[in-house]
Amino acid sequence: IMDVGLRQSRKNSLRQSLTEESIISNEQLKEFKESFELFDRDRSGSISKDELFTVLRQVHKKASRKQVRALMHDIFGAIDLDHNGVITYNEFEAMMKKQITDKEEDLVGAFEEFAGEKDYFDLEDIARVGRQFNENYDKEELESMFKRADIDGDGRVSME
Repeated sequence: IMDVGLRQSRKNSLRQSLTEESIISNEQLKEFKESFELFDRDRSGSISKDELFTVLRQVHKKASRKQVRALMHDIFGAIDLDHNGVITYNEFEAMMKKQITDKEEDLVGAFEEFAGEKDYFDLEDIARVGRQFNENYDKEELESMFKRADIDGDGRVSME
């Protein structure tokens, strides 16, 4: 029982350290600002529904106006936290940071799926998970996938 608690503690520590390390780089902040400015066409410092609609229409050319309006409504519902009808840069940045954090959490979850009770995974773990999902990779495919993940070439992939 103590061993199970230790493993769970180690996994929780890994998740916490990833979250703490999720500091957004200056380069990412610059990219967020540039992306925001693509939407903020009138340079007012916020994205209006009309501005978002215009960009969405350009991106989703085959979608109907009704589909684009529905998408716009969903986006505003998720990002316009103060419900004032515009998306501020702070709201936009918060959404972008959340996307990055969510991806990192997905990465930790996938790592845990492969590693199981260990703090690393190896080629056999990839094969095991593949079999669980009815994916029968041949040896060359497995080795190719593993080599891409095994950065230091030690035959193990760890989160460190």
